[in-house]
Amino acid sequence: MGTLTLLAFSCQCEEFMFYQKTGNQRYINPDFFFLEKIEGHIITFDDGFKFAYDRYIDEGNTTKILFGRQYSPGVFYGENMALRVPKNSSMFQYIDGTLKGVKILQALGARIPRIYSAKISQYIALEYIAKYTSFTEILLEPETISIKYYAQMEREFLDFLLQLAPLERLSDFHSEQLVYSVQKGVVLLDWSSDHKIRKRGNPKTIFSGRFLKALLTSMHTKNISREGRRNAYNRIREYESLILTRQNLLDLLELKSLKKIGDMVNGGFLFSAIKNEILAWPALTTEESMLDLINLLKENFDGLRERGMTLHDLADIRTRHTIHAENIWWQLSAELERMSHESTCLDMAAFFFAS
Repeated sequence: MGTLTLLAFSCQCEEFMFYQKTGNQRYINPDFFFLEKIEGHIITFDDGFKFAYDRYIDEGNTTKILFGRQYSPGVFYGENMALRVPKNSSMFQYIDGTLKGVKILQALGARIPRIYSAKISQYIALEYIAKYTSFTEILLEPETISIKYYAQMEREFLDFLLQLAPLERLSDFHSEQLVYSVQKGVVLLDWSSDHKIRKRGNPKTIFSGRFLKALLTSMHTKNISREGRRNAYNRIREYESLILTRQNLLDLLELKSLKKIGDMVNGGFLFSAIKNEILAWPALTTEESMLDLINLLKENFDGLRERGMTLHDLADIRTRHTIHAENIWWQLSAELERMSHESTCLDMAAFFFAS
């Protein structure tokens, strides 16, 4: 549990607008290139969000991270926050990438910092995670970790990685971004939007070339011995083997579910029973499974309607599997007219298949 801060605050705080405009062009206030100038003051954004800036935390290639709290006149309130803002005026899109990448992580149940407030192309105010151990340390410097926590950390890192088994790419992933906090467990601190869901039978994991390259850089920086490097790569192979086993299991379960649904469709079951079986699927499945399901419903559309399938049912299924829906609906939109000649049905079908 985080601690709630509610402190009366009085000071001669100056407010700095993060963005300025000249005509239609928006750019970052030049004061933000001299952060020491605004420490202890208020950062204001276009949507009215005000951030009481305390200190600089870190920066990457595209964003800066600042520490502070949300501000209301006369009062600091709420949790400590990490404010993520573009590093310069050409990098607004990287804030958008972080926001767009949230949905798939939430669908997988991956723990990420709570988002308190956000504005497209401007900022993200996130939960501040303090005093953590990175996945890099587990891999490269296990001897520095307390025996009291090591076994629990290792288990929780593995559990987190297994949650991501449906992905073949976790965008912008490297070992420094995955951390363990005693209070929060394993948390993914940073990500982008270009995640990729694996195809059925495709034995790929999130341990990409980029991940390994970043880890190699850490090995050089930390001057890790040859034995230490070998141990780290062996550990990654162990993790990867366990993830591949989980992927095989997911494939088998999905095929089993598809077969059961197909048998129910062909066996004349009421659609309410078929729908319950569909919604029992995991929230995230392979693209092939989703396509197979939609084709099954499409090919039997008239018969299923006679057995109680409503347009509301279609919307429920789309919502349940929205991650894949957004990836593939556009491929099917040209076939909508084959499903029904009724305008009301087409209207809802357009919603169901909308990207």
